Amino acid sequence: MDEAVTTFPGAMVIDGQACFGTLAVTQELIPYRSEIATKPDLKWSLIDDNKHFHAYAEDGKTPTLDAIVEHIGCDGSCGDEVCEGYDITRYVCHLCQQSVEPGRVPDREGVILGRYSWSIEVDVMLALGAAVSVVVIDADGVTCFGFAQVTNVSGGSDGVRSTLVGASSLGKTSAKYS
Repeated sequence: MDEAVTTFPGAMVIDGQACFGTLAVTQELIPYRSEIATKPDLKWSLIDDNKHFHAYAEDGKTPTLDAIVEHIGCDGSCGDEVCEGYDITRYVCHLCQQSVEPGRVPDREGVILGRYSWSIEVDVMLALGAAVSVVVIDADGVTCFGFAQVTNVSGGSDGVRSTLVGASSLGKTSAKYS
């Protein structure tokens, strides 16, 4: 699984105290593929028993095949004894009527957004383990807010840094913090 990490440096308010820091949002990206939804495999081709060549054209059509739609009456396979049945499509060579199954590939590939987490690093000293209210105001004036817990505090010649880990979801609002 992959992750996307987005960082937002900017103005923050921690329990009413103004400071500067960086918000990092980590989003889990879960790839998926549907084995049900398909599309034409434009690399597929076949030479039938009578030496007739078949393939998909660039537009996804099969110019040498005829599509024959057959209605199948209710056969109980849907779990209902009385239904309208269903249609199936089969393909045959236009010249010799040999049955041909055009190649197909999965059509539904993409990413599902999974778990996310957020953390903040700020330039102020906070009490280790403290639960705090967080407000982040980005450059576009969007306000993000939530609760976080202080998990690390460090200090040195380059200043003080506190690390906070999100303890609630991170809300977004156009309401102004004042």
